[in-house]
Amino acid sequence: MKKTASFLLTILILLCCTPVLAASTATNTSADDTPQVYYYKGEVLRVETITFEQDNSLSYDEIKQINDIKIKQGDFEGRVYTIENNVKYSDPKQLILSVGDNVMLSAELTNDGTEIQTIHIYDYYRINQVITVIVIAVILLCGVCWLKGLRALISMVIVSLGLIFYFVPLMLNGYSPILLIIPLCAVIAFLNIAWDLGVNIKGFSALLGTIAGVGIAGITGYLFEHTAHLIGLGETELNMLYYMPNHVSLDYTGLMSACVMLIALGAVIDICTDMVFEMAVMKDNNPYITRRKLFLFGMRSGRGYMSRNVNTVFFILIASMLPIWILFVGYSTPFVEMVNMDVLSIQLFRAMGAIIGIVVCMPVTSYFYTILGKRNSLY
Repeated sequence: MKKTASFLLTILILLCCTPVLAASTATNTSADDTPQVYYYKGEVLRVETITFEQDNSLSYDEIKQINDIKIKQGDFEGRVYTIENNVKYSDPKQLILSVGDNVMLSAELTNDGTEIQTIHIYDYYRINQVITVIVIAVILLCGVCWLKGLRALISMVIVSLGLIFYFVPLMLNGYSPILLIIPLCAVIAFLNIAWDLGVNIKGFSALLGTIAGVGIAGITGYLFEHTAHLIGLGETELNMLYYMPNHVSLDYTGLMSACVMLIALGAVIDICTDMVFEMAVMKDNNPYITRRKLFLFGMRSGRGYMSRNVNTVFFILIASMLPIWILFVGYSTPFVEMVNMDVLSIQLFRAMGAIIGIVVCMPVTSYFYTILGKRNSLY
């Protein structure tokens, strides 16, 4: 449960990593001639809805809402603004507001920052729901799994903090994503393996297998990135990053490889620790087992863990691709053209690179524990 939760959150963070890279500087820009954009929470106090029958300038499937919205946080808390909101029923993202709804407002301030120049409805305010689901997940994780759940929570926090405060900021300052992801993966792997197996021969064997699996995944991602001419970003994210005024030195090279390594990391740690644990139990119960039989036992036990983790990676891949897949099929995009698009190719290469690393870690881990665990044995 601990390792599975860590693995799933690692992939979840990775799937969100690209939008975070793009959005981390979208809220504020430092160009002198560009207004500062800030976001505020607002509450809808009054709604007046105007339909096509009342205003002929509207289309038949369009309504106009005139909303009185009160800012509920920040320097302008308590101020009420009247904001128009045009909504088309054909728009999948309908912002049809009601009294009491919480919304996110985007505002451009004057040069001195003392007044709001323009203000718009940006989206619904969802921070409360995000906090609620996180709290529920944490309570269930710690309440059901006790200390193991707490350890899983600590591991997830380390992954999150590492990405938010280490990987993303340094990459935006021009550092290579490969050079950044290697120490992050090393710290995460060492802590998880040390917690599960301790700092001993078992832990060292699992760590070697993890290094091999994650390393092969990274090399595979690097080869895919260069031979398929991909950089790990979709067209939309790439355009947003390319025009960021604060981060013109951004290094895209190796981003896909870093993503593949991070996806593989959780599954590889899971497989290596479980394999070594079972091999150690077998060796303790049967001290006269030969190296060959111990190696084959490790391979047999690892296959079950490997298949489950490969399924997990594949299902997450399908879930991440499904909305885009529906969109392309709806436009009758030919299958070859659809798979060739970077937005789908990137997801496929990430998942397949991670799966290759997962498969490779199994024989490497079994081999190293067989050699190290029975280094003083005659059998």
